[in-house]
Amino acid sequence: MNTRAIIVAGAIALTALGTAACSNSETDSTATTTSVSAPAAAANGTGSAAAIAPLDQATAQKDLRALFDPSVPGTEKVTTVEGATAADAAKWDQFAKMAAQGGYTPDVITVKSVTVTGPTATSQVAVASPHAPAPITMPMTWTAQNDVWKLSAASAAQLLAMGQGPSGAGQ
Repeated sequence: MNTRAIIVAGAIALTALGTAACSNSETDSTATTTSVSAPAAAANGTGSAAAIAPLDQATAQKDLRALFDPSVPGTEKVTTVEGATAADAAKWDQFAKMAAQGGYTPDVITVKSVTVTGPTATSQVAVASPHAPAPITMPMTWTAQNDVWKLSAASAAQLLAMGQGPSGAGQ
């Protein structure tokens, strides 16, 4: 493994550990939940008559794993991220490549729960780090946009920052 991959892997592990310190850790690795406190379509801001289904764990996990998968083109990844455009595709391709080199492959990402409140959802995501003995749980937020759930711009920026490593090592 080259030095850059080690730096990126360490940065991802440290960032995930720091984020996990502020979130609840789940001890049962198979328990997953989805809760809805208000209809998402009522406040999604699209004016669409079609109701958006609440974000479920399977969808959140599929979309997150795709962001970590080097075989998924960046042009597909940007369709699942709030505010992302085709111009961001290369960033997501680079993120997936660096994450995979650090041992953060799609299969280490598990969405444990999803809570939906109107047009926003929060998922608790367990990341099985190759650098920690147990999975680290961190929150990711989602937003309903044009009747589709997308990873929030803030959570996307957090992921991209993890791929940068210390002092922009991923650039």
